[in-house]
Amino acid sequence: YIRVAENDSLDIFEPIEDCRYLYSFIGSTKNHRVRRKVLCLQDSRAFLKDSSQDSIQQADGVRGNNKDRGILFRDVMANSKFVLCPRGIGVSSWRLFETMRAGRVPVVISDQWAPPIGPDWGSFCVFVRERDVSTIPRLLAEREGEAPLLGRRARDEWLSFYDKNVIFNTVVDSGL
Repeated sequence: YIRVAENDSLDIFEPIEDCRYLYSFIGSTKNHRVRRKVLCLQDSRAFLKDSSQDSIQQADGVRGNNKDRGILFRDVMANSKFVLCPRGIGVSSWRLFETMRAGRVPVVISDQWAPPIGPDWGSFCVFVRERDVSTIPRLLAEREGEAPLLGRRARDEWLSFYDKNVIFNTVVDSGL
């Protein structure tokens, strides 16, 4: 969580209603097979990019090594109502926390994900089983009207549990 708490480039304040993309995903498909399924989605309202071939792994934010990649990630997220957060090497991805910070709606794609203590995850996340990835375009189109409220809730939960001013208490309370 600390990695995301230090990335202030994700403090996005553009209205979610004006977003160009219904949903997006930028990430490596090498981490888990469900990510390859995500990249196979066909949807003119989505931005999907496999970053596994990028020469340098993502630096956090828009400064330092590979800052162009960080700028693309930030700009695509700023223009997305929903952000796909498929599991990676583990059952989660820090993209979930990046999405919360940006005030966008996280779409958790992981059959084994266990919610961390704290936020009311069900009040702002969309959950998709790994075998149901192909339903994402229809599901998110049906829920598009909810995006502004869910995005605000995601940002509020970020501020309550993961913002740099409260993260210490969250970590201590979780017993880590």
